[in-house]
Amino acid sequence: MGTISRQSGAFFVGAIFTAALGYVFRVYLARVLGAEALRIYALGMTVVGLLGIFGGLGLTSAASRFPLVYGGSGRLEDLRSFLVWSILSPAGVNGLLMLGVVFARHWLATTFYHTPSLVNYLLLFGLIMFVGTLTNFFG
Repeated sequence: MGTISRQSGAFFVGAIFTAALGYVFRVYLARVLGAEALRIYALGMTVVGLLGIFGGLGLTSAASRFPLVYGGSGRLEDLRSFLVWSILSPAGVNGLLMLGVVFARHWLATTFYHTPSLVNYLLLFGLIMFVGTLTNFFG
């Protein structure tokens, strides 16, 4: 029970640290960028957050379980296959989602968000989405 308590305590401290650091980062962005640029950042991150749900394909939960199962039972070929497809699938889906954001950036910025200046940044937010999903998977 003590081991579980220490591990959950470490996880809790990590979650608090991450939340606090995120808050400090947003305050920093607000001060450095100003209100308009922060608004563009927030709108772009809503695109990243929404599409990132679909781009992950739910593999982050499976990625924490199946390598242990396959490695523990000596099924190394299954482990290799799982890892390859777990990387290629989100990369392909996120590549398509990123292209969708890039091609629909004018519609998203002007019609959906009513912020024409967002058009210039949606390619960068698409890249953030692509890299973020892979980072989340490997985390």
